[in-house]
Amino acid sequence: MTDKINKELHLSESMQNLKEKIRKHKLMRWKRIITAAFLGFMIIFGSYLLLEYRTYENTRVIRTYKGDSSADGSYKMFGDSVLKYTKDGMTLIDQKGKEIWNHSYQIKNPIIEINHEVAAIGDSGGNSIIVIDHEGIKGEIETTQPIEKLSISTNGIVAAVLKDEVSPKVMSYDSTGNILVENKVSAAKDGYPVEIALSNDGTTLIVSYLHVQSGALASNVVYYNFGDAGREEKNNQVAGESYTGQIVPSAFFMDDETSVLVGESGFYIYEGTDKPKLKKEVKFDTEIKSVYHTEKYIGFVLKAKDKKGYEICLYNQKGQRTMSKKFQGDYAHVKMVGETVMMYDGVNCCIYTANGVKRFAGQFQDKILDIVPVGGINTYTVMNINGIQKVRLVK
Repeated sequence: MTDKINKELHLSESMQNLKEKIRKHKLMRWKRIITAAFLGFMIIFGSYLLLEYRTYENTRVIRTYKGDSSADGSYKMFGDSVLKYTKDGMTLIDQKGKEIWNHSYQIKNPIIEINHEVAAIGDSGGNSIIVIDHEGIKGEIETTQPIEKLSISTNGIVAAVLKDEVSPKVMSYDSTGNILVENKVSAAKDGYPVEIALSNDGTTLIVSYLHVQSGALASNVVYYNFGDAGREEKNNQVAGESYTGQIVPSAFFMDDETSVLVGESGFYIYEGTDKPKLKKEVKFDTEIKSVYHTEKYIGFVLKAKDKKGYEICLYNQKGQRTMSKKFQGDYAHVKMVGETVMMYDGVNCCIYTANGVKRFAGQFQDKILDIVPVGGINTYTVMNINGIQKVRLVK
């Protein structure tokens, strides 16, 4: 009887030992899994930080799509495609260089305005405007006076400043050339229109007039609404402000409700289109060199306060500064796509992220006509005189 009890006790102890070994084995296995997962995360996170915060100085061409090498050709990104335009015509091509469509015209001095999926190409100093989308030509407009400025809404409505030293006009057309609004301006009374901007729906128009006040230059900025909100207002004017002692040479809509006026010493954020109200005023104590924007950011290149180099900065729609970095170099072109700011001049290029990381500072192989980030790590589509190149940033 005693032997039987001892055997059962021994068996019970053996089972407990076995269970304990299994538990320890499982515990060790989970520890190995967690350790491997942690190490894998750290490797991935470290690689991300290395890629995200590294500054690159060289480029490698992944692929080249040859163009026709027209010396007078210009390129612009148009959605996911590339629009090439010259004095003789334009061609829409995909990023692999394949032609989607082309259209011939005779425009001596082409200027272009792009708003998402539509664009207007006008003849600066001439009388022709062509409205396009990704399918081709939407319509053609012939003006009665020389064209100075263009703006286009997302639905294809075009606004234009028509030149006349005494009586210029600010016109709005639908995409097929029908006149929607004709605003005759007295240069002596109102000033001369130097900037225009259409809202996305084409119903609200900002006009910045330059005039002389008490012997000094000043700007008078007017919001016109051609919808229900402006129908009962005199000359459809729903808001206006005079800026004494400064010029307001830039105006744009960030989205359906937010517009921005940029003066010589700061900027003004307005909210609404029916009755626009000033929401935020930001003043600078240094010179503005360049202005750029997206739907999310208002960006500036400013002269550095110590006069040594420049400062690149971003503001959100509330007028809060979200990024500021000093840099050296002088770049004629600056643009922002998504979270990337690109400055370039000739072959020289400098790229910053929206959080202030200098992604690239160096030179490309050919003169840059336009550049845009595309899918892939540190990959860009670059337009130059030889065609289109897909380029990757490298150390």
